[in-house]
Amino acid sequence: MARLISSKTLWQLHHVEGRADAIRDWLRANSIDPDRVSADHDVVVEDRPDGPVIRYTEILRNENGRPYPTASGDVAAEERSAPLVVEPPEGWPKYAVPDGPADA
Repeated sequence: MARLISSKTLWQLHHVEGRADAIRDWLRANSIDPDRVSADHDVVVEDRPDGPVIRYTEILRNENGRPYPTASGDVAAEERSAPLVVEPPEGWPKYAVPDGPADA
């Protein structure tokens, strides 16, 4: 099972509904730097055989700590995953992962 936490479209909704800071705090609680998470990509909690993980896209940075472009001009980014240590709060909306089932 998988649960969509945020996406490019949902990130704006999180701001409007006052949930953006809570999501950033939740990412930190799971040892993910929210300043490196791309708001243009999905953040998903998913079950894997070795336990639940948070799948996200990290913005890559150069030796000066700045994002850098790829050859095509996009910001360099890489899909990553981290163990789920702190569950998303119960009160958060549950969104289905595109092309996948939502957690019940």
